[in-house]
Amino acid sequence: MLARYFRNGNPATHSKKLVYELKKLTGIPLTVLFEENALSQTVLKQPAPCVAIAVLPQVIREAKNAVYELFTQISTMHRRLYELGESNSEDIVKERKTLLEERLPLIGHYEQIYLLKEQYFATGVIPPELPLLLNEQTKTITETPNQRGDSNFQSLTGVELMKKKQAVMVAINKIQNRLQYQSLTKAQQPNPMPASPLKDKLEEKLSQLKEDYKKILQLIDEKK
Repeated sequence: MLARYFRNGNPATHSKKLVYELKKLTGIPLTVLFEENALSQTVLKQPAPCVAIAVLPQVIREAKNAVYELFTQISTMHRRLYELGESNSEDIVKERKTLLEERLPLIGHYEQIYLLKEQYFATGVIPPELPLLLNEQTKTITETPNQRGDSNFQSLTGVELMKKKQAVMVAINKIQNRLQYQSLTKAQQPNPMPASPLKDKLEEKLSQLKEDYKKILQLIDEKK
């Protein structure tokens, strides 16, 4: 992919990208490369232009959404870890270990996608790795860690059910916005998501969340 990118590109505009890729091959971390680029922009007094979201490439809009979703998932898992407390009972230790194992790859994906997205804003060039990372993210989008294993809500208390109700409703709204506006929030004009594997997965996830929401409402009524 990189070979085709440089072979078909313009040397005058792709030279910086080539330098960046060669530095990566030497093992320099992405964080260091990004900091170097930000520093050079400051020295040259060439701040990145303000780009309206509407004119951003589709892959960059998807990256922004992916970063937001990953950040939300990671934050939710942080909260769940905090709510577990400091108990060392067998059940708590097992749940804590599961959360930590699920959180680790999410943090890795978040850092990679975020840095590549920021690289685009600094250079104006879409990193070839970004679409591949987004495809990987799409494959796991229906496997939201904080929802797996929660299909049986019978064991939840009344307060926990209310929290779960709110969380599921937020998730439903986000998916509906993505399907209708290709954004996590409502826009002034609809921009429906075109037919794609991602749309199919989102619709499937939306249907599952709506079923969960009905079950939660039913359990809340029974506990009144």
